[in-house]
Amino acid sequence: MANRALLAPELVYRDYKHSDDEACKALEMRAMQGSRFPWLQKFTRIFIRAGFQHFLTFDAKPRQYEDHIIRVAEDRSEGGRIIAVGCAALKTAQLHGKMCKVAYIFDLRVDEEYQGYGVGKALTQQIEDACEAKGAKFLYLTVNSDNVKAKSLYAKRGFVHASHRSPAMALLAFPEQEDGDIEVEELDKEAARAMTCRFYASADLLLNQLGQLFDSPLYEGSFLARRGESVAGVSAWNGSSLTGFKIERLFLPISWLRSGVFRCMGISALLFVALRWVQALQAAGTAAAETQSTKDVLWLVGMIGVTASSACLVWRVWPVLSFIGDKIISNNTKMRHRLFGPFGFGPKEDQEQLMRAVVKRVHNVARESGYAMSICNMDVSHPLRPFFPSNKFSTTFMYKHSLVPCDRSVEGSSAGLPPLSADNFFDPRDL
Repeated sequence: MANRALLAPELVYRDYKHSDDEACKALEMRAMQGSRFPWLQKFTRIFIRAGFQHFLTFDAKPRQYEDHIIRVAEDRSEGGRIIAVGCAALKTAQLHGKMCKVAYIFDLRVDEEYQGYGVGKALTQQIEDACEAKGAKFLYLTVNSDNVKAKSLYAKRGFVHASHRSPAMALLAFPEQEDGDIEVEELDKEAARAMTCRFYASADLLLNQLGQLFDSPLYEGSFLARRGESVAGVSAWNGSSLTGFKIERLFLPISWLRSGVFRCMGISALLFVALRWVQALQAAGTAAAETQSTKDVLWLVGMIGVTASSACLVWRVWPVLSFIGDKIISNNTKMRHRLFGPFGFGPKEDQEQLMRAVVKRVHNVARESGYAMSICNMDVSHPLRPFFPSNKFSTTFMYKHSLVPCDRSVEGSSAGLPPLSADNFFDPRDL
C-alpha cells in the first residue's frame, strides 16, 4: 500500500486508454459507493459482494453519446495501478427553454484505499474542466439518495438539486392480467419519436437528436393505447446490454450455488430439517395427549401455529425467491428492461386507464423476453408518475453551470438555479 504522505507526487491523472479496460472494469466491481451507514456496508460486504459489470469494453457506454470524456488516476508507486476513474457524456439538450450542450457525469469510482485523500475531488475537477473546454454549458449527475459521500462532494463543487427521481420499478416474476377492453399496439419508431417530442416539447433535457434513441440497436419498440382522441404510450430500451449488476457472493460464493452437488446438499439439508420438525411436532402431540397439561397443549398449539405460518409464508414468497434465485444463479445478464419517454394526451382519466394498460402489456413483453425487472425513471412530480408502479427507492439529480466557481457563496454560482421541469426527459443511456 502506498505511503499516504507521499501519495500526491505518485499519482498521475490522464485520459483513458484502451489498455486500461480491464483495470477500470475491475475497479467498478470493487469500489465502494458511499452509504448512510458505512460501517453497516462494510459488515454486509462480508456476506454479500456485488458490483457493476461491463459486458463489453469500459468505454462502450460513453461512446453512445455525441462526445465523451474518461479520466483515470494511476498510482505509479503501485506499478501504475488504476485507482480512480470518472466519465462524462456530452450531448445537445434543452435546458430552461434553450438548446445547449450539456454533460452528464457518471461512473466516478475511487478505490476504497484511496478515498478521503482528494482523489475524487481532483478527478471531478479535471472532468468538469474538460467538459467546459468542449463547450458544455451545464453539468448534471445522479446519485443515490443515501450516498452521503457523493452528495457532499458534489454540493461542495457547486452542484444543486435538479430533480428528485422516483423510478417506477417492477419485478417481472409474474405476468400481469391485461385489460381486454383496451387494445395496446406497437407503434413504429417515427410515430413514437414524434409523439415523444410533442409531449416533451418544453421539457428540460429533451434531446436535440432524439432520433438517435429510436435508431439505436438498444431500442426495443414503443407501445401505445388509444381511446378516441386520447392516447398514452411509452418506449422500451435494453438496459442490460452494456452493463449489469453482478453478485459474486450471497453468504456463499455464487459459483457454489450453481453447483449441482451443492444444490443436492442444500435440498437434503432442508428435507432433514423438515423431517426433524415433523418428528418434534409428533412428539409434542403425543405429550399433550398423554399429560393433557396446559403447558404441553399450549406448546403444541404454538408449534402448529409456527408450522402453518411458515408454510403460508413459503407458499407466498417462494415463487418470488425462486424467480430471483434463478436469475442470479443462471448468471442472466438480461436484468433491466428500461422504459423511457412516457407520453399521454387527452383527459387525465383516459390517460390513466390507457397508460396502466400499456404498462401491463410492456411488463408481459419484457417478462417473455427474459428480463428480471422493469424500470422507468421519472421525476416524483411527473404528471404520468401516478400511473406507474410505486416504490420507495429514489435518486437525486444535481446540476450546475459549467463556468461557475466551486464555492456556491460566490456570486454567479449555481445556487439560484431552479429545479428541472417536473416532466424533464430521462435519457435511457444515462444509467
